[in-house]
Amino acid sequence: MKPCIDYALDYIYRYPKTEKELRIQLIKKWYTEEEAHYTMIDLVKRGYVDDRNFATMYIESELIHKGKPRATIMSKLLLKGIDKDLLKELMTKFENEASESINVRIRKEIDKLKERKVEGVALIQKLMMRGYTLQEIKKCIKANTPDE
Repeated sequence: MKPCIDYALDYIYRYPKTEKELRIQLIKKWYTEEEAHYTMIDLVKRGYVDDRNFATMYIESELIHKGKPRATIMSKLLLKGIDKDLLKELMTKFENEASESINVRIRKEIDKLKERKVEGVALIQKLMMRGYTLQEIKKCIKANTPDE
């Protein structure tokens, strides 16, 4: 079996991981708690594993660029071991950009649903089932409704 540090570096080579994800993987591969602990200290110290950086990149990719629902992003990052306070801080930091992206994404979703003849309450329900809040949906509809 290769040394723990070598396995960890191979594992994070393609895709960044959180501390929690990497620690779980090391334990799954039968490395001891002590080996995993010292490997994590080394990787964090060298900057190869950084939960703040991971969460920032994830939020920028999924929320800012793709406009996915906030709740979905937050729950996934919490499952990956990102600290709740860090997550709140980053979500506040990206609030304006996220709102714009979510508005664009909801607009696209509404257009797709209308093509399939989904209207009114059913349209709102489908958007909410996808993770968007009623407030976000209302804001989008209001912003995209021409003044009479």
